[in-house]
Amino acid sequence: MLRASAALRQINRFLPKTTPDLVNRLALHLQGGLDLPGMAPTNNPDGWRAYGDIFREANEMSGAAPNELAVRLPDSYSESDRELDLAMSERIPDLQTGSPSLRDVLVAMEWLRVEYPQFVQRNQGDFLAINCQRLSKEKWTNSEEVSLHRGLAAMRSRLLVPLWIIQQADQEVELWPLIGEVPIFTEHAAGQFGWMLEAAFDRSESQRRYPEDSGLTLSPALAEKCAGASE
Repeated sequence: MLRASAALRQINRFLPKTTPDLVNRLALHLQGGLDLPGMAPTNNPDGWRAYGDIFREANEMSGAAPNELAVRLPDSYSESDRELDLAMSERIPDLQTGSPSLRDVLVAMEWLRVEYPQFVQRNQGDFLAINCQRLSKEKWTNSEEVSLHRGLAAMRSRLLVPLWIIQQADQEVELWPLIGEVPIFTEHAAGQFGWMLEAAFDRSESQRRYPEDSGLTLSPALAEKCAGASE
């Protein structure tokens, strides 16, 4: 859902003159396996095809009808929304080699736009920390579960707050893809970093809030899934 929403916003900011209806029709065109002329909004090596894959994946996972998008721009999508799309796009790193991944970066962009402000509103957004203690290099590199984390790591130089990494002794996460020389805190004794306040929302809460917080229109099937997230 986050990935497809960010992909939709990228199409919107890419076109110089457009309407929500045109953006939705182009996304549906891509979802159907067709291509678009020219370069995609980002310089990812798989171009527009990657966007089509993302829309199809969201459609299938959400249970939406084959001829509809899982997420759409509403008719009320405004110029201020477009300006925010443009501002968020400035955080995209160079994707031409395929690493970092467009898929990871899109998830992180949508999270930063829609969910991270919830932390800020609760005075819990002074820094971001990625806890790698329960991860292996293999899981960090390949698991869908940490797509958001990889995306944030890839965007670290363009975030508005510091990004820290937490590891256990001997993990050597500095050798993992995308992490590099960010500030890394190594735990040598249990509870060593207890001074760090770990704050997180129940994912079901964020999912229930998403239709309103995102400003997008969800397919009936996806809206139903969000509404029943805690059931």
